[in-house]
Amino acid sequence: MRKILKIWLPLLLVAFSLSACSENFSMEKTAQAKALIESIVASGAAEFAPSKLAKIQNLYDEALKEIKHQEDLTFKNYTLAEYTLNQAMDECDLLRVKMAEAKGEPPVVVVVRNKVINY
Repeated sequence: MRKILKIWLPLLLVAFSLSACSENFSMEKTAQAKALIESIVASGAAEFAPSKLAKIQNLYDEALKEIKHQEDLTFKNYTLAEYTLNQAMDECDLLRVKMAEAKGEPPVVVVVRNKVINY
């Protein structure tokens, strides 16, 4: 029994310490989402679709709250925050397309970010 403890206890401590040192969320994605939101606000989204803009802002705020929550945890999982940010950016792109159609501008190509999420 002591031999097992001598072998497994150090291994468990190393595994726990390595998993606790997980990477933080890249703030690049949040900056990209914020810039996208600011660009549609500057192009007049508040007058065109205020409810859609409020939904996008709520998604962005939820993602920031989730990132802050995950930073306080030992085992971090930013999947939900990344999904929510992607959802906000997709909504921004769709709103930009609708605004372009309403103004009579040429069609805009939209890339959907949320493809497959593995949990």
